[in-house]
Amino acid sequence: MPDDWLDEAAEVPLGWLAAEGTAWWLLECGDVCWPWSPFECRATHEVLALTALLTVPMGHAGPSPGRRLPDLRKLVEDDRAWARWCAESLVSPQAQFSPADLAVAVMTWQRLVQPHGLGQEADPWDLTASSPPLISFQVGVRGARRLLDDLLQRWYGYLP
Repeated sequence: MPDDWLDEAAEVPLGWLAAEGTAWWLLECGDVCWPWSPFECRATHEVLALTALLTVPMGHAGPSPGRRLPDLRKLVEDDRAWARWCAESLVSPQAQFSPADLAVAVMTWQRLVQPHGLGQEADPWDLTASSPPLISFQVGVRGARRLLDDLLQRWYGYLP
């Protein structure tokens, strides 16, 4: 086996893939007013994946996603607080991440904080120059909060 194959195998972002799996699992379990727009679904998925990765990275023991719902919900309580926490966690992570995991997480973060033009619901003829840009992380945090509220209510019978 050539040495470069080992290098390529070491670059697979296993922690990120596990976090994405958690995010998709949560989205599939939720019963929140479907269909979401593709933009909203993707932003919510990315917020959930980043939150899952930064709370329990791959290789560390942690409770199942279902047991972590209250903790995940607290993190997405406020979009600005989540953004601050996420940015700080990416700059100085509390746990060890592989370089590949960190690279994908940072790329995802950058995509979430870049302004976007229009959401699916927006009317392009009503926009003015003063219309605020749509920020993915705000849409994603709102979607994650809605989803987690639904799951907490259905599985545990309470809302935070």
